[in-house]
Amino acid sequence: MSDVLLITGGLVITPEGIHAHDILIRDGLIQAVGDSVRDSAPTDAGRVDASGLHILPGLLDMHTHMREPGGAHKEDFTTGTAAALAGGVTAIGAMPNTAPSITDQQTLDAALALAAEKAVCDYGVYIGATAENAAQAAEVREALALKMFMGSSTGTLLVKDVAGQIPHFEAYPRDRVLAVHAEDEDAVQYYGERGRRRPPVCALLGVSRALALAEATGRKLHILHVTTGAELDLIAAAKARGVRVTCETCPQYLFLTTDDVARLGAFALCNPPIREPGEPERLWERFDVIDMIA
Repeated sequence: MSDVLLITGGLVITPEGIHAHDILIRDGLIQAVGDSVRDSAPTDAGRVDASGLHILPGLLDMHTHMREPGGAHKEDFTTGTAAALAGGVTAIGAMPNTAPSITDQQTLDAALALAAEKAVCDYGVYIGATAENAAQAAEVREALALKMFMGSSTGTLLVKDVAGQIPHFEAYPRDRVLAVHAEDEDAVQYYGERGRRRPPVCALLGVSRALALAEATGRKLHILHVTTGAELDLIAAAKARGVRVTCETCPQYLFLTTDDVARLGAFALCNPPIREPGEPERLWERFDVIDMIA
């Protein structure tokens, strides 16, 4: 049998709509999509009958945590990318809050070597921002993008104030993306000391600052895991002003509320936290502002 696969009868989803098409794949690459592709397929091609099924392009998840190095007992490049493929995700972006954190050429090279050995789908690895590595990070071209934690989360990466944040916004190459965990650390600590876990104002303060810095420096910005409609209002207004910003949300913020946290326990713990009832509806109402789900 040749290394050719013919998929027939499936409903292929494209920007133009949903159509019944055949797909011809040769040596792992799509060669043709159309109504009469089967007529030109080799007689010894492998065949898959996809009748009644929907066929989507490979998905990309640009916000994943492989936990390698340092946390392979939780996830590694093999288990994480295999799970990605099982869900139709053919490329992932791995975050840098590992152990050690990925903050320079040496630690990035070590992570990329692990990925090259173990990953089973396409991948990229972020470099992490610190309060001291703006110049170093700007010179590392092999990184997928720069990740900045404006608010603390899992791991040791944190750039909490403008003295550490502005150098990254100024130095990181303008043709590359600076992705931010946009929560204000001072607010996170203030409310935490008073028994409130990361209320929405923490994210609003972080998003506002990130947008202001992106607008002042003219650079590309990506805001991670948006949780509230108010954040989307700020982002939509910034887009209208010409700020080069994209944003994402996550499935848990679209479908879960604090009413689910007691039932799910630790499975529902994340930073930023799942929000109050009504907030998922606000995300759906402003879904046109969201650039991706991660």
